[in-house]
Amino acid sequence: MTDAARIAGVTTAAILQRIKVGKLYSEFFNGRCRVVSLRSLQGYPVDVKEFARLKKQLCSVSEACELLGVTDAYVVRLVEKGHLEGFRLNGKAWALYRKSVTRNASDYTPGKKGQQRQPGRPARVKPPRLPPT
Repeated sequence: MTDAARIAGVTTAAILQRIKVGKLYSEFFNGRCRVVSLRSLQGYPVDVKEFARLKKQLCSVSEACELLGVTDAYVVRLVEKGHLEGFRLNGKAWALYRKSVTRNASDYTPGKKGQQRQPGRPARVKPPRLPPT
């Protein structure tokens, strides 16, 4: 929403008002935020099927967690480091490219106790406890 407002040169309240009246086309993504069509923002008609196809190319952080077998904080770190392709939708929600996530899913193998780790990196092993002397 904030990016749409910045592109249009208006406030986010004005964007919400335009969505409400039907001047802008948007759909909910992950139940947290809306994805606004750039074509409708530019004043062109929107192909709803094409918009849905493009939206299917994105996945949320929770979907990426299920695919990769890691935590949501780790997925966000992977995006920030550039290992996964994605972008921030608003202050809390991220959109990740599904192709990037599935491509990198093969890089993760099961580790000890069901945890996931990157291949080539040893799992953390605690040093043995010495008996008290």
